[in-house]
Amino acid sequence: MAGTDCGVNFAAGLAVSIVTAVGRQACYCYEFNNLATKLRKEQEDLISIRDDVQSQLNEDKANNKEPSRYTERKFEEANELIDKVSKLKEEAEAKKSCCDGVCPNWICRCLVGKKAKEKTEAMKQLNNELRPKLPFSRHKSLKYVCPSEDFIPFKCTEDTRNAILRALKDDKKIRIGLHGMGGCGKTSLLEEVRKEVEDRKLFKTAFAVVSSNPSYYAIQQSIAECIGLTFKTEKYVRDRAAKLLMAFQEDKKYLVILDDVWQFLDFRDIGIPVRENCKVLLSTRQRQIFDMMKFDAPIDLLLLTNEEALELFKTYAGEIKDPFQEVAQQITYECHRLPVAIKAVARTLKDKELHAWKDGLRTLKDRRRPLNIEKGLEDPYRCLKYSINELDAKEISLDLLCALWPSDSEIATEAMIRFAFGLDIFRDIHSYETARNRVRTAIDKFKDHCLLFKEGRYVKLHDMFHASALWEAKGKTQVITGPRQLVAQADCMKDTNRLYCHGAEEFPDQLLCPELEILIVSNNGECPSKFPDMFFQQLMKLKVLAIKNASIQTKPDLLLLPSIEGLKMLRTFCLRGCTLINISMFEKLEMLHTIELLDCVMTELPKELANLESLKLLEVSNCEIEGNPYKVLATYLRLEELYFVENHLPEMVPTAQNMAEFFHQIGSFKDLRS
Repeated sequence: MAGTDCGVNFAAGLAVSIVTAVGRQACYCYEFNNLATKLRKEQEDLISIRDDVQSQLNEDKANNKEPSRYTERKFEEANELIDKVSKLKEEAEAKKSCCDGVCPNWICRCLVGKKAKEKTEAMKQLNNELRPKLPFSRHKSLKYVCPSEDFIPFKCTEDTRNAILRALKDDKKIRIGLHGMGGCGKTSLLEEVRKEVEDRKLFKTAFAVVSSNPSYYAIQQSIAECIGLTFKTEKYVRDRAAKLLMAFQEDKKYLVILDDVWQFLDFRDIGIPVRENCKVLLSTRQRQIFDMMKFDAPIDLLLLTNEEALELFKTYAGEIKDPFQEVAQQITYECHRLPVAIKAVARTLKDKELHAWKDGLRTLKDRRRPLNIEKGLEDPYRCLKYSINELDAKEISLDLLCALWPSDSEIATEAMIRFAFGLDIFRDIHSYETARNRVRTAIDKFKDHCLLFKEGRYVKLHDMFHASALWEAKGKTQVITGPRQLVAQADCMKDTNRLYCHGAEEFPDQLLCPELEILIVSNNGECPSKFPDMFFQQLMKLKVLAIKNASIQTKPDLLLLPSIEGLKMLRTFCLRGCTLINISMFEKLEMLHTIELLDCVMTELPKELANLESLKLLEVSNCEIEGNPYKVLATYLRLEELYFVENHLPEMVPTAQNMAEFFHQIGSFKDLRS
């Protein structure tokens, strides 16, 4: 009996094992679709992480760092596993059915399903091992995608584009130059070429705007951002050039695009290794540049034909019927076949009556007023001036504000809003919410009229519109760059009301600009701003003051001088990249509406700001602050907008309790907007 029981138990156990095994195999069949979905998702995650690891390896190599053997081994494992999973998916697709597709292939589903589960687990484990090795964020290589409206393929642009692409494919052509007069479309064409070579993976590209006053420091920064390189300790141009030269890898092909070059550039001093795997594509209005820099492929961008010019005008002005047709032809003739002028005038006249078109034509033909502008571009500038003059007075003032930044600068929309509010351009507006809407509406109008380009949170004036706006300002808006230029021109600025000064190493004892309303002083860290004691004494009408150090390596001391206390009309005060001393003197500036502190070091937030009855907006971002700033912030009861972002607080660890107390206190601010 015992033997019988034992046999029965053995048979039952065997049956259970067989049923379990069969069930396990059967589950691969019935859960096949679910397993396939999990396999696909895990592979997508692994591919994403693999790509991030590849970017990190490239960035380490560019920054002269040696990646760990562990990371390299796991990276290779990821590549192998991704390939195996791709083949498994192909196998599953090929054998998923039988009987001419009528029935599922159960045997194949069982085998592939089992492999799918194994590979899914392997990928999951590898993802978990690689994910902690990645940084939370990484430096993004910039890739510009040209808006379709900016490039219209007429014959002249198509011929030039094809000539550039042929030169890029020719191993003997290393230095390629694009020549054309201002406003003929060089920048749009370069952006289109860049987009094409990136899409076709012909080159890794870098793009930098040079302009008439080239800064090697700024050019290096633009190139570094494009190839994923970061400058951490390199302060001087020569050190950055050495690091850039090492970053261009021998086994990759690069194309460095330099737009709007006006004078000789030393590629070696910038850090561009001009050779077979690193080509340069340069645009300029000065054809002699090609001889000076020994270019082997100079290419000309010709003007539009009369027919193409009229076609472009129609694109932006809309459908044209008689009797508008004849006037349109005359207008395009007055625009001298330059795309920038044609677009601006066409957008300005769109949807207007015939009498407005005729009046516009009369204005374009008026050559009585002499123009102190670049030779050969007098008539195109008249076209741009006509478009500007069609704006209302407040919009023109905002356009002139854009011209305060150097040519080709990308201007943050929020900076424009805050500066416009500080200048009181819109006198009937008393809140930031309303000012923000008004400025954004004006920017949209500028964009519709082709006065500026808009890319995300930034805007940029076309270089010809920039020059035209400066000319229209008649010397009242000045942009000064260079270490000693401010001192050299100090006696010629009595009527100046807007001044941008970059890279100054010397300052006059007093800035004699009694009409000055906005002053921006910026540098890149090589020349810290040290102002004489009485520098600000004569600036009694100053409404906006911005002092900005753009270097991430240095934060020079900034002593807020007693002469600043006399700026009784100051409404907006912006400080960036400084170690702030005696910041409590802000209390003396009773008209302040806006305070912006970015990348600064300070002993504490000044309690005295709570006494500023006009203060509407305070931003403190990326600053190092001692003490407990939350306790101080809670006393600023009159704020409409508060931005306190990513600050380093060495003496304080935020807790749920102190944060809850802070939010409870600011909840009582009657004007604060969430």
